[in-house]
Amino acid sequence: MTVQELNHVLWTYPADIRVVVNGYAEGFDNVSPKGTFVVKVRLNRGKKDW
Repeated sequence: MTVQELNHVLWTYPADIRVVVNGYAEGFDNVSPKGTFVVKVRLNRGKKDW
């Protein structure tokens, strides 16, 4: 995904919404407009070691 494509997708959401992507360990994942959706995220407040 390019910055221009990402800007187009993000424009549809409120400016103060948090943006996260699935990743594995320290790897990088490409962002896809087909996989963009809103979910409620519950932060881990130090309950797990990882």
